[in-house]
Amino acid sequence: MTIDVKPTNNGWIITQGSNKTEITDSNGNGKLDDGDLAQVLSGNNISQKDMVRIANTVNGTSDTKQTEPKRSKGFWGVAGSIFNGINSVVSGVLSSFMGLFGFGIGQDAWSRNTYGGVGFNDMKVGMNSVMPGAFNMGVTNMLGSMGYTTMSPMMMGGGFDFGSVMASMNQYMEQTNSQLAERERKAAQKAIENNYEKIQNNFNNFKENPNTITPENLQKYQSAFDKATANQKEFSAEDTMMLQKINEAPLVNENLIQNSSDEKNKLPLLTAKKISTKLKEYNNASDEKKAEILSQENYTTLTTILAKKALDEKDIKTINEIIQ
Repeated sequence: MTIDVKPTNNGWIITQGSNKTEITDSNGNGKLDDGDLAQVLSGNNISQKDMVRIANTVNGTSDTKQTEPKRSKGFWGVAGSIFNGINSVVSGVLSSFMGLFGFGIGQDAWSRNTYGGVGFNDMKVGMNSVMPGAFNMGVTNMLGSMGYTTMSPMMMGGGFDFGSVMASMNQYMEQTNSQLAERERKAAQKAIENNYEKIQNNFNNFKENPNTITPENLQKYQSAFDKATANQKEFSAEDTMMLQKINEAPLVNENLIQNSSDEKNKLPLLTAKKISTKLKEYNNASDEKKAEILSQENYTTLTTILAKKALDEKDIKTINEIIQ
């Protein structure tokens, strides 16, 4: 299924059929990575495997624009080169056959001034006139430069053997597809392991500093981490979104933060981040400095609201007035 990636002012909108997800570049690094918030706008979650492909493609495109002369290609760059190579070979084969057919007709036409009498023998004259060694050399050089086993040399002194060419092309395509699939599998597994390690580090940091996260959020972190550990280190899409919100605003219970802008009685992520940052500053400040961050009255009001299981419009209005 076609996947469309459309850049926005602060991230990307990804469309896969009826599934549409908005990615916010939360850390502002211009890359689609684990620190970004994914919000489903319509349909279902896009699979993690597809998100890995999308991230590699988006980040590869971004890198190309900035540092193309010096950077290594990476998986998607190599894949692009391989497919470009395949296209070149296929185009070369097609062009050769077009040339062969055209040459045969041309010779007959010049001799008879008509296309009506062209037959197999006339076409074979054109085929025998091609230089198969040049084609074979181009294919061999291309494959060798990419580290693939080259096709068997096609020394066709008696004419152009179409069957041998197509058999060699099929063999090459099968080999390429197999190696691409293996590279893609390894890249996806590496992304899963890196994400697991990153979340594990965050979790350990929260456990060592319990004043930086609410008890409810810490429990949700534990639950998501345990499920991923039992699932070959892979987090579900739902848990990934939940943990992203907790990472951004650990001192605001995750259930009070929006998954999408349609949830009017929940806090937007940016608002939750401001609250969490202000509470962290307040907790770390000395007693004489706390009042400069939040008055005792506002602190009590804010923490009382945040202790609720659900918010209403009045609560959200009060919070905005306190943190503005």
